[in-house]
Amino acid sequence: MGRQASIEFYSRNYDEALELLSQAEDYLRFHHRSLDLDGLPPDHRLDVVLEVFRLTSRLTLSMNWLMNQKAAFSGEILSQSEETVVISFSDRVVCLKRNRDVEETASPRFKRLLVNSHSLFSRIVRLEEGRVH
Repeated sequence: MGRQASIEFYSRNYDEALELLSQAEDYLRFHHRSLDLDGLPPDHRLDVVLEVFRLTSRLTLSMNWLMNQKAAFSGEILSQSEETVVISFSDRVVCLKRNRDVEETASPRFKRLLVNSHSLFSRIVRLEEGRVH
């Protein structure tokens, strides 16, 4: 992949991450009541809250990694410098997990956010694993 193609590829993923962040902010700020936590048993309520944290973690880690890659491609930082972002094993374990029970009972909008954030984060992990250092 040439330099320009790489920049465009990372830019598309960055744009997707930014759009998902915006959608998540809108949903959590204005539509979080559709989560209906009060009507859920305590263990399921905890599962839903965990998925909200997982959603925000996936998106912030993805955005951080993509911003770092864009900076490296544009020459703002060295790609092998101490400033390079690496997604830790523990972050991967937490963010790659999915709770299908929560997804099945979630509103369509929240479910879409969960599924799309998982897809994006999975792609970022594959990109990081395949990146030449």
